[in-house]
Amino acid sequence: MRYTTSMMARMAQLSGQGAAVGILVIDEPVSADREDPNAVPDHIRDMQTVLVYAGWERHPVWLVELSPGPEQNPTSRTMVRLRGMLPPSTPAVLKKRFNAFEGTNLRELLRAANVTSHLVVMGHEVNCCVKQTVIGGRYKPSTPFEFGAVGLEYTVLTSDRVLSINGEPKGPGGVKADWADHVAVEYYARV
Repeated sequence: MRYTTSMMARMAQLSGQGAAVGILVIDEPVSADREDPNAVPDHIRDMQTVLVYAGWERHPVWLVELSPGPEQNPTSRTMVRLRGMLPPSTPAVLKKRFNAFEGTNLRELLRAANVTSHLVVMGHEVNCCVKQTVIGGRYKPSTPFEFGAVGLEYTVLTSDRVLSINGEPKGPGGVKADWADHVAVEYYARV
């Protein structure tokens, strides 16, 4: 369901109710700013806003990065420039598949941080890596279905403002995430 209120207002409401809200930054790319390294695209600026807020409110954050296997280019690990907004101790979850839960210890990390009900999800490839982390799916047709956050009983909070496709921000004119209407997804117009 699409909400017209602010995602951060919802995070504050959940915190006030005693819920720990975790934040996942998935595969944040550098492709959008190659021509002008000083440019900050709107979706990156909005992600930074959420991360600063998360720091103030002490919401746990994980950076989910691609850690390619030997069959892929070993130097293609995700470049995450949002690291500068976070303490150096911010953990990275290294994944080899689209779904950040598949083959990683992300679920255990969330439990250890007492994040049991709500996740803010933002990042790159809204209908690939972000979608599989939220909804789940198959890495290849021949592989088993792996549950994403909603199958693991999380409610996911997100917004067009913190998602991208091919390094470009989603924005109001972009293609809506095809999973945004899932019953366990709260899709916000504003961060």
